[in-house]
Amino acid sequence: MMTEPTAPISTLDESAPASEVGTVQSASAEPVQELPVDLPENGAVPAQPGWLDWMRGILTGRLSEAALTERLREVDGAIAGNPEAAINYVTRGELLLQAGLPEAALADFQQGYLLANEEFQDADWGVVAQVTQDRALRGLHQAERQLS
Repeated sequence: MMTEPTAPISTLDESAPASEVGTVQSASAEPVQELPVDLPENGAVPAQPGWLDWMRGILTGRLSEAALTERLREVDGAIAGNPEAAINYVTRGELLLQAGLPEAALADFQQGYLLANEEFQDADWGVVAQVTQDRALRGLHQAERQLS
């Protein structure tokens, strides 16, 4: 069972059409904007991602828009709770790449790499920090390719 993060989650401006997206914030403990969600005419809130969304993500390697938005919320909460954990920024960068936001992803990968480097310097073994650095570098290269 998922619990709500204690940090505020950014939301779309209710006065704006649901198709408009706000400013992306990243590489900080601040949450990233939500992805646009087309609400039904009756204003009902879309259902939480379910088993089918999870299975689709496993089989295709991509999350549905609803599942991606939910994962971004979860990672935003993790960053708010532990802004010094490199893996949180790298994970959010990977999600932002999948959402088609390479500029925001690039900033998160850079932050994740720097934090992982600090973790590596302080660790006796540093295996987890090295893996996190490797993921950040791979993400940096992917984001740069998408931007060029």
